[in-house]
Amino acid sequence: MRYNDNTDNNNHRNNNNNNNNKLAEAAELIEDKSPYCKYKPANVLENDNFKLYWNRSIITDKTIPSNRPDITLMNKKTKNTFLIDVAVPNTHNLAKTITDKKKLRTGE
Repeated sequence: MRYNDNTDNNNHRNNNNNNNNKLAEAAELIEDKSPYCKYKPANVLENDNFKLYWNRSIITDKTIPSNRPDITLMNKKTKNTFLIDVAVPNTHNLAKTITDKKKLRTGE
């Protein structure tokens, strides 16, 4: 079965909404624990310990072709930042998707 681009985009969006929802709950950035299918992520969520960006460009010291990860989670206490980029590939192009994502983020 071949999916069209619209279906792939919806899968990607739904997967990201779920990931963002779970991260926001774990970091205690949201109180309302709504089902992932009804969750609408805010562009920025922040408390004393964490900052969570949703689909926002970030400034880097090195120019890269893609500076907009799907999710960026910053731990303010440990000063660690996690850039999360989600892909929902079909099994037949999994290796290509992994290679493409690496190239996109490293600028190679």
